[in-house]
Amino acid sequence: MRKSVKLIGIMLVVLFIADRAIYQLLHTLDKDIYTGLAVGKINSFLKRKDTVDVLVFGSSRAAHHVDLTTLSTANFNAGQDATKIGFASALVATLKKKGQTILVHIDHDVLYATDYDGQNDAQLLAFHALKNDEIARFFDSYFKEESTLGKISHSYAANGKILSIIKNRFVKGHDYAAQNGYEPLVPTEEQAATFQQILDKNGPGQNTLGMAMTKVNPKSEMFIDYIVRKAQKNDSKLIFFTSPSLLKVDMNVKDRTKTFFETKNIPYWDHGDFFKSLVYTDWKDETHLSDKGAKEYSKYLITELLPYVESTAK
Repeated sequence: MRKSVKLIGIMLVVLFIADRAIYQLLHTLDKDIYTGLAVGKINSFLKRKDTVDVLVFGSSRAAHHVDLTTLSTANFNAGQDATKIGFASALVATLKKKGQTILVHIDHDVLYATDYDGQNDAQLLAFHALKNDEIARFFDSYFKEESTLGKISHSYAANGKILSIIKNRFVKGHDYAAQNGYEPLVPTEEQAATFQQILDKNGPGQNTLGMAMTKVNPKSEMFIDYIVRKAQKNDSKLIFFTSPSLLKVDMNVKDRTKTFFETKNIPYWDHGDFFKSLVYTDWKDETHLSDKGAKEYSKYLITELLPYVESTAK
């Protein structure tokens, strides 16, 4: 019995040392990586966040739709694929600069989702929670389980990051600083033709969002409230917005969403129906604009944004 206990103890020590050694290696390799979605874009954001005056947060529909490179004010688009409002709020937690203008993308299906719990967002940021004090504190408050697991096993927190870290350490990918974090989508001729065939057959906007959207998800509201408090603390201008989509949203849902943000005294811009007519080349798919469409939308977005930026700069 004593030998078994001793053996288990030795194994636990070896596993602990191996875990910390793997993390330390990854942490060393991760330094100065600014390419690749797994760590590069987050690193780019953390490097630039307190040097710019305008920041964009959100999912792929922020990353691929908002191009502020023509805005004279320094800016960065921190939008990232496969993320939702919990991910955005964790990044907002790191902000220190006063008087910024903050745009946060939110989709109706996220605001009213019945099953959203933020866990996927937490997993995507667990590695950075070990490196960044503000994200770590956010995890302790809102992602307690992930925070505990990450502290116990650092390599667990790096799950899904290892290959990206190694690849982007030696083979650089897209440089997010090149277009201030904006990630253009440029469909190939084959992709464009396929998308047009699908729309010609089925018609745009056949999927209508709104049938079950009656109650705001409590987790989504919790993260939104956190962003509001953080913006107020930093004397920053805060705007929530929904970017263009071919999916139709029930008018009752639109009105309900508008009222939701009005009660919190926060500007909300619903640009879902920005494009009044269908031009195939403006789109990559039903929910994502092509680079051409994004530039047209962003041109308009900048005109709406300028009064906020100018008032913040005064």
